[in-house]
Amino acid sequence: MENKVQEVTQQLTEKDILLEVLQKEKEQAAVVVKELETALQSRRELISHAKIYRDQLKSLSHSNEQLEQSKRQLEEEVRDLRYRMEKEQYRCDAEERAYKNIQRKLEHVNILQQSQEANDANARFLLEHKIFEMERKLGERQLRKTLEAETESTRTHLVEAIKEAERCLAAHKVTEKALHSEKVKHQHFIDKLTDEATSQRETISSLSQKLAAAGTRANSMENKVHQVTQQLTEKGLLLEVLQKEKEQAAVRVKELETALQSKRELISHAKICDQLKSLSHSKDQLEQSKRQLEEEVRVLRYCIESMQQYRCDAEERAYKNIQQKLEQVNILQQSQERKLGEARTTQQDILNQRDSTHTELERYRQLYTDEMHLRKSLAVKLERTESQLSKANFILVCEHNRSLITSSTANSSRVEDHLEHCASDNIEMEGVSDHCKSTKTCQEAHDHSG
Repeated sequence: MENKVQEVTQQLTEKDILLEVLQKEKEQAAVVVKELETALQSRRELISHAKIYRDQLKSLSHSNEQLEQSKRQLEEEVRDLRYRMEKEQYRCDAEERAYKNIQRKLEHVNILQQSQEANDANARFLLEHKIFEMERKLGERQLRKTLEAETESTRTHLVEAIKEAERCLAAHKVTEKALHSEKVKHQHFIDKLTDEATSQRETISSLSQKLAAAGTRANSMENKVHQVTQQLTEKGLLLEVLQKEKEQAAVRVKELETALQSKRELISHAKICDQLKSLSHSKDQLEQSKRQLEEEVRVLRYCIESMQQYRCDAEERAYKNIQQKLEQVNILQQSQERKLGEARTTQQDILNQRDSTHTELERYRQLYTDEMHLRKSLAVKLERTESQLSKANFILVCEHNRSLITSSTANSSRVEDHLEHCASDNIEMEGVSDHCKSTKTCQEAHDHSG
């Protein structure tokens, strides 16, 4: 009996030792639970990081909206540039029409000048013919009066021709003034074109700066996306570590189950009811703790699976959103590059148009110089005709005086009077020629000043 009591006491001590071991294992399980709680805390931190990433995605969408707004502003600026180009084209067409009108006026003036030259040539031919007839018929006294009348008529014709030439010169001055005013307007138009070209260059430079800013924003967005991907990879590594810890906890739970099974086997061999009751009570407690641990393990597994699913969904959504944003950024960049190319082509067209206007201006200047040379040549021709007319008049007067001298050789006083009259006529002709020269110099000075 004492041996049985000793055996029972030994069994009780062994069971106490086993209970202590189970208590230690329970403490270890509590440590594992704490570790799982820390893992849950890390999962909560991951969720907070995911919220931060969501905020970053919102900021990226806001920056994308800003880029779209800048795109709309660029489109408005391009439309404004096109409207300005159409307006400048309309102005160029108006200037071209005005130039054609001036060219028609110049052609009309040239036709008038040619007709005046033809009239002068006809008058010169008639004058020479009449002078030839007058030289042939100077011996005839009966035709002297008719000669004088014809000379007076030719004189009146010449005066009328001179007046016509003066009218032509006045019309030419009017056309010169119109040309000068058109030249001033064209110069003002060219200055305005240059100012608008500079303003367009400034707008193009501002557009290029905006494109550069958009490129920097796109680069910053790409850097942010790269950082987000790095953080996601880090979170994936943390999830893998937590998965390993979960597996270790499952292994420990299995060890606890094996220990509990061994305790059950030991308890089944017990014969004392009290010990069995106590062991059953401890067993119930252990089973309850086991159920709690299993429930916690299931909860942790569910949390881990939900976190993995959420992580996969978040990664997939973030990847899709980032891919869409990158595609939108690429499309926006391509459209901006295309618009920049169009702006460059419009700038090249403006430069070509400015070169064409410069060549047109040079052509206008050449036409103006040709017109000035033509005016000078016409003035020289007019001076020559005036000198020839003065010479013809002088010859007529001399011949008239010579005829008077031959007819009245007896009257010396009349001869002297005629000679004095001839000298006075010569002086008058020299005065007329001097007056013509002075008018020519005044005209040249006026042309030079104009």
